[in-house]
Formats: sequence, structure tokens, C-alpha cells
Amino acid sequence: MLLGNALATAVALGGGIQPAGAAYARLLLGTLGKWLVAIVVVAVALGLFRLPPLPLLAGLAGSLLAYLLALNLRMGRQR
Repeated sequence: MLLGNALATAVALGGGIQPAGAAYARLLLGTLGKWLVAIVVVAVALGLFRLPPLPLLAGLAGSLLAYLLALNLRMGRQR
């Protein structure tokens, strides 16, 4: 998830000041890239490394919840 979030940030914020439509498209493209990286990593872990699926999916869900919690706490302090 760390690599996917870094990719999403680079794509979404890498274009400088743009019109709203282009900024929204970059945000969606970044989010799509994040999930593609996550799916590829899960597929490689399941297929190539033969890791057990339940702990792998639990780790993915835990990292996503931790990211959302950290984002929510950080945004709560800025208000």
C-alpha cells in the first residue's frame, strides 16, 4: 500500500496548477494506479510466493484502514 499511495500522490499532485477537470482526472488516475499496484502485489504474493491468502488479505485491509485513520486524524487537526 505504501508504494501504491506514493504512486497515487505522484500522479495526482505532480501536474502543478490545472483546471478542475484535469486535476480530478489525475486524482482518479492516481487512485486507479494505487489499486493496480495493490492487486499486482497480491497476485504475485499468492501466485509466485504462494503466501496464505487470509493473512495477506487481512494485512491489505489493515494497511488500508491504518492509512484512512491516519489521514482522518491529520485532517482533523488542520480544521
